Amino acid sequence: MGRVRGCETQRTVAIPDEPGAYPRAVLERFVWDRPQEPCELGATEFQEYLDYLRRLAPHPGVGFFGPGSVAWAVNREWALNLGGLRALLMQVAHPKVAEGVLRHSRFTRDPFGRALNTVRAVQAIIFGTADEACEVARQVYLRHLRVRGPMPQDVPAAVRGSYDATDPALTLWVHATLIESAVFTLGLLFGPLSDQRSDALYQEGKLFALFFGITPRLLPGSWGEFRGWFDKQLSWPYWFATHASRRVAGALLGDIWWGRPLSPLLRFWAAYTLPDPMRQRLGLRLTSHHRKLGRCLADVVARILDRLPALCRYTPRYRSAMARIAARGSPSAEQPTVPVVRVS
Repeated sequence: MGRVRGCETQRTVAIPDEPGAYPRAVLERFVWDRPQEPCELGATEFQEYLDYLRRLAPHPGVGFFGPGSVAWAVNREWALNLGGLRALLMQVAHPKVAEGVLRHSRFTRDPFGRALNTVRAVQAIIFGTADEACEVARQVYLRHLRVRGPMPQDVPAAVRGSYDATDPALTLWVHATLIESAVFTLGLLFGPLSDQRSDALYQEGKLFALFFGITPRLLPGSWGEFRGWFDKQLSWPYWFATHASRRVAGALLGDIWWGRPLSPLLRFWAAYTLPDPMRQRLGLRLTSHHRKLGRCLADVVARILDRLPALCRYTPRYRSAMARIAARGSPSAEQPTVPVVRVS
């Protein structure tokens, strides 16, 4: 077990060295040989795709991930949400993501409503039954179908054209920010993860991506390859390059009337957690004093987590999933029996 920087707190998130049996079983049996990604399909075909995923679930009452998975060990932690602002800002840094958010949501009036919806969707997919996970995926897909339109003419040439929430490239970027921010936040609170454990979380993330219509063929093979790909993306010169991306980021940083009292804290936390290229494009200042304060806050949170009872530390979805499994006497998540199912 590793130590948190600067204190004696022991790392308290026990991450399995290998992914759980359920995610492996699903991914090993998943076959997709169509030219389009699932997120590009029409509504009827996407429903057929979800029906296919449902049939791959090792035990429908347990769900797709199960108690032996890295996803359960990580996403049960309320503290993981401390990386939410970072992930959201990196998502809307993409001009086309931001354009869709600005034009098709109440984001500038309720910026954290979208964050709450994302948390609920993630929790339902990971801890819900197979039916619940697929239903949430269907609802997200139907919302995304409506998010499309032309980009403004005054944007840089590289991001002109149209935005579309079902675009695999945009969906991939949103997924990548969630996975990368999860690893970052765990490292911030509990000490850096080993490459092996980061890869275990990343591999299970490939199963999570299926619910948003992204197949493993679009994702780098390993955590190391993903890390290299992600770092290259950060050098793209068009992050926060449009009015929409700056306006949506401003809403997240407290540039609305009810958020102004929180703005200094939000800007500090964004500056401390964002990758340097993103922070610099937003014009956020990060001094050595800010770095020391950020490390101190992370250490305090880690100390508090050690002393919290499960009722306060773990999410309601995780607790209800454990109760559901105990009540139904579901089979062990480490002994799945899954038929090979092929999508036509």
